[in-house]
Amino acid sequence: MRCGFDHLISVIPETSVAIRVLAGQNGLDESGITATFGNGLCRIPVAIGHTSASLAAQAVTNLLAQRPDLSHRIKAVVLAHSIPIAAASGVDLLAPSLQAGSLEGQAAVVISGQPCAVLHSAIQLARIWLSGLPLEAAVLVIGVDVANHPEERFFFNSAMGDAAIAGVLTQTATNHLILASITETHVMACSGEFSEGVAISRFRAENPTAIRTVIEHCIAVAGVELDKIVLIVPHTPNNSLWTAVAELLRFPRERILTDYIGETGHMNSNDSFVHFLRAIHEHRLVGGDLALLVNPGFGGTRSCTLLQV
Repeated sequence: MRCGFDHLISVIPETSVAIRVLAGQNGLDESGITATFGNGLCRIPVAIGHTSASLAAQAVTNLLAQRPDLSHRIKAVVLAHSIPIAAASGVDLLAPSLQAGSLEGQAAVVISGQPCAVLHSAIQLARIWLSGLPLEAAVLVIGVDVANHPEERFFFNSAMGDAAIAGVLTQTATNHLILASITETHVMACSGEFSEGVAISRFRAENPTAIRTVIEHCIAVAGVELDKIVLIVPHTPNNSLWTAVAELLRFPRERILTDYIGETGHMNSNDSFVHFLRAIHEHRLVGGDLALLVNPGFGGTRSCTLLQV
């Protein structure tokens, strides 16, 4: 089924905090700070005064303010988050987004798990949902993660920045077309950063090859050759992983977009979409270009979505 994002936006907090400041708040030692700097991180955006629920709602508000014509077409909503607890007990994560778009009567679902890769699964679910709706219908896809406390931000010498994504998926879109979107899972470190050391080491050793495999599968599904990809836009916990992937793929490292890592850190499953939109804004991607968005989640899930700008 042909479909794409009729409109796609990101919301990045205007407030950013230096890694060293956050590290001091979190009690990170000097070796951890040095390693985080070494991975390319410098500052991250922090959504002061926001929760995941409110930042998601802000994304919906901004999107429909730009494209109010899409509001009446939305017949379903999918919201994805990666952090384990996205809303406090008794708080409805979805309600603010539905209210922001006057969508209270529409079907809606929240999905999580697959840390750092789940937004791609949300897109895959939305595509299936859309295929059963009338041609003029649309599905609203939201991705959001706002850390609840500083301790959530630091992991494996990287740091989490806050962000939200909102996009309206339709069968009539003429840009941001989804040529393929796949997720593959082989769990080796089932407890994430709390997994046993041997499981973490095994995952790290096998991860670059597994990323190459999912990329190859994604472009094969789309029927596209790797050299036709203008940019690979990955998630950004560090730089070194993508140097290894570039070597395995025999793909030019300069065409794997990690330039923004110093300003954003790692935004869980949202960061590849944030960087994709920024690359368009900066004319690094133009109409018709192919961009492969990749998010490997720690532990064993890898997702790819191939978009034509």
